[in-house]
Amino acid sequence: MMSGRELGESPFYKPRKMASFLWSGVAFFLYAEMALVLLLCLPILKPATWQRIFNSRFVVAMRAGAMTSFFVICLLLVVLFVESIRGMRQYGDSSVVRSSQLDSEIHRMKNMFRSQRNFYITGFALFLMVVIWRLLKMTHQHAVLEEQKDKKE
Repeated sequence: MMSGRELGESPFYKPRKMASFLWSGVAFFLYAEMALVLLLCLPILKPATWQRIFNSRFVVAMRAGAMTSFFVICLLLVVLFVESIRGMRQYGDSSVVRSSQLDSEIHRMKNMFRSQRNFYITGFALFLMVVIWRLLKMTHQHAVLEEQKDKKE
């Protein structure tokens, strides 16, 4: 019997671990989005402070590539979302289980659970991308209107 090295596989390439690392990254991204939404929704900072943040050199420098980065991240999340749907369809086919096939049925259910988990993680991450985009626009508009109001007074 041939081992993985004899077949030309790299000892560093582990498909399951790479996929796990990818989905862990998506989950971390989702947690970061949740924290950002919480920060934007809570009235911690005043509109004038948000305006200073939006006009800072760092944020102004990042604006040039922000839309491109936003769409690249969205595209990556959409690809992962479609991949999770593919996994759910692949493992969603349930057939009659015999006692001799119990091990394979448990394996199928485990993969189905992972696919469903990945579906929800990427779905919520995509949804929060849209929510964050809208919250940032509304916060910026509110800060501009507050600044204009203060200038008139």
